[in-house]
Amino acid sequence: MVGVAIFAVLSALIVGSIQSNSDRNAKLEAQRFIAVVNEVRDEALISGKTFALQMNEKGKHYGFIVLGGSEQSVPDTLLRTRHLHESVKLRWDVFEEFNEEDDEDIEDLEEQEQAQVPSQVEPRVYITALGEITPFQTRFGGDEDDFIVQLNDEGVLGFDVKPSNFF
Repeated sequence: MVGVAIFAVLSALIVGSIQSNSDRNAKLEAQRFIAVVNEVRDEALISGKTFALQMNEKGKHYGFIVLGGSEQSVPDTLLRTRHLHESVKLRWDVFEEFNEEDDEDIEDLEEQEQAQVPSQVEPRVYITALGEITPFQTRFGGDEDDFIVQLNDEGVLGFDVKPSNFF
């Protein structure tokens, strides 16, 4: 009887630590995402190039491409695709799309994509050479908590913690 009780307590501790790992992984992914986007913003300001952030919710990865310029002058490590930990859920929303008065490079890219496969063009977050970022929200979900990354009113990326609402 004592052995069963000890086993039950140890099992509960192990299960509890596994569940918290998912939340810890989600928090680390959110922090890494903020650091990477800030690094790309710095590169955009220094190089005068515009970047596009592409996310894949199902594949749980994201990466960047250079618009209107050569990728050769940008470090490969900056543009590489980053894969999330398997326990982390991902959801993102882009709140604003660029319109016809915005950057010509963005317009050209969108026209090319729509000519190829109009139904598969996904919204993107653009990081311009002026350091501006398209308003967006990205949710990195764990088992109990979600870490929501978004721009504040001053244009600074930060994250907030909310109870998880992934299905």
